[in-house]
Amino acid sequence: MAIYRLKENNFDSKIKHAPQPCIVLFSSAGCHLCTELKPIFKNISNEYEGEFYFFLVDIDESESLRERYSDDGVPTIRTYRPEEHKIGHEIPYPGDGTSGYTKQSLVDYINNFKRTGE
Repeated sequence: MAIYRLKENNFDSKIKHAPQPCIVLFSSAGCHLCTELKPIFKNISNEYEGEFYFFLVDIDESESLRERYSDDGVPTIRTYRPEEHKIGHEIPYPGDGTSGYTKQSLVDYINNFKRTGE
């Protein structure tokens, strides 16, 4: 599955009009943790094809998105339900702050979002 890139000029419209829930990774090219997480994120996007849209935001290219959505640093992952017609729903990833950036922790995160809607 493709991971679509979002920028300031298309972020709100792509998320709000997506026909499926969205998972957005906010990252930076100079971030070691982001570099570690991106291949995991890509792998997961293939496994959840048809259930979610996966997006990537490079905060170095999108200053206003960094200020709005990743002010605690990167990597940050946010989940969105377009049917709610709002932007900003977030579950911290990794949720427990100790699991690290592993495939299993991301799968658990997504499955929790699917199960609880949070």
